[in-house]
Amino acid sequence: LQPWDLDYWEERFREAQFGQDEESLRPFLAFPQVLESLFNLTSQLFGINFVHDNSAVGHGSKHTMVFHIDAGLGATKERLGSFHLDPHGDDESTQTLVERSKRYSRKPVEFVSLALCKPRDGSPPLLRL
Repeated sequence: LQPWDLDYWEERFREAQFGQDEESLRPFLAFPQVLESLFNLTSQLFGINFVHDNSAVGHGSKHTMVFHIDAGLGATKERLGSFHLDPHGDDESTQTLVERSKRYSRKPVEFVSLALCKPRDGSPPLLRL
C-alpha cells in the first residue's frame, strides 16, 4: 500500500463499514446549513450570537459575508468582534486588518477565506468529509 492509495482505501472501508459512500452524504453537507449549524452550536456552548451584516456588502469579493459576534441580549448586548467570511477564497479586498478594525470601532476583525469550489449551477457548495 502506497501513501497515494490511502484516500481510495479509506473510502472503500467506509463504504463497507457504514454502507454509505462520501458522495451520498454530500447533499447533507451544503455550506449554508453547515455554517448555520456551527453558529447555533457555538451560540449554545458559549452564549454568543452571530449576526449577519447585510449592509456590509462590498468589503471583499461578491461572495464575502460579514458577521458580528455579540454577547448578551437586548440592552446588555456587547459587540465582541467581527469577521469577514469568503467561502470561495477570492478576496479582492486590499484593506488591512487595522483598517477593518477601525471601521468596526476598533473591535477585532478577522478574515476567513476558504477554498470551496463554486458550483456551476448556482446551488450552494457541498462540503466533503
